[in-house]
Amino acid sequence: LPGKCQFLFVARPARFERPSWDATPGGRAIETRSDERGYARIDVDADGIVSAFYYCGDVKVDSQRMGCIVGLPVSYLGEDLSSAACLLTHLDRDAFSAVFHEGFAQ
Repeated sequence: LPGKCQFLFVARPARFERPSWDATPGGRAIETRSDERGYARIDVDADGIVSAFYYCGDVKVDSQRMGCIVGLPVSYLGEDLSSAACLLTHLDRDAFSAVFHEGFAQ
């Protein structure tokens, strides 16, 4: 992208069948905008599972790391996720380091 802007989209395979900016039917989108870290969004499906992660901003975000949360129950990301001022800052907390371990979801 122009300048230093980064774009990242990580999703479950079903999200690629019918690409859409809308959250999945019955699901919801949690999004934040931060001057320091940019725009981040997590889509949650009707079953409470993280179906996609989006990021656009100047900060380099590790796609493999963020891919670890896709497919997990959103409850694993904390009760205060919906009220987070910045999703990236929220997910960078030490309390969530285990969910980014490659063997966590197994």
